[in-house]
Amino acid sequence: MFAVGICAGGGYMARAVAAQPLFCAFAGVAGYYAQATEQSINSAAPAIARAREAEKRWRETGVEETVPAVAADNSDVAMPLAEAFAYYGTPRGAVPNYVNGFAVQSWAYTSTFDAIGAAKLITVPTIVIHSERALAPSQARRFQADLNNARILWVESSGQIDFYDNPGLIAIGADAVARFFTAAAR
Repeated sequence: MFAVGICAGGGYMARAVAAQPLFCAFAGVAGYYAQATEQSINSAAPAIARAREAEKRWRETGVEETVPAVAADNSDVAMPLAEAFAYYGTPRGAVPNYVNGFAVQSWAYTSTFDAIGAAKLITVPTIVIHSERALAPSQARRFQADLNNARILWVESSGQIDFYDNPGLIAIGADAVARFFTAAAR
């Protein structure tokens, strides 16, 4: 079984690969490898408290509190990045079933999620594909450095979102992942 994670999915998949012995290789593409530190959790404390209250209300009433995933003004949103709005908030990233919403209670889990801590637990061959202009390149370097059996492929991009809809960049990543998985399967 092979695993691929893109953006935040790179960090989430890293935890799954670390926990599941059935995987034989892992690829993280433009991964966001969050690191839960005391400082990051402390700075997220207001969001975590709000999330816990939202989850309590949801459990009591069944009504979820949501905020937009993105907004032009980047105010009370899940992804306060202009680049995220330029994709998810415009026809560029439009898909018929997309809902521009984020369950506030999720912050209790995403704010404390630690992908970097999973790196030392991953034992399968891993490739990290990233860019200096993608989201958090220093975290990608740190994640890769903590892996036991990994390589990193740095590519050129104008940002994070290029990995989602730039055909040339997608081809580079997909081809690298396919070659890597083929070699790992031998």
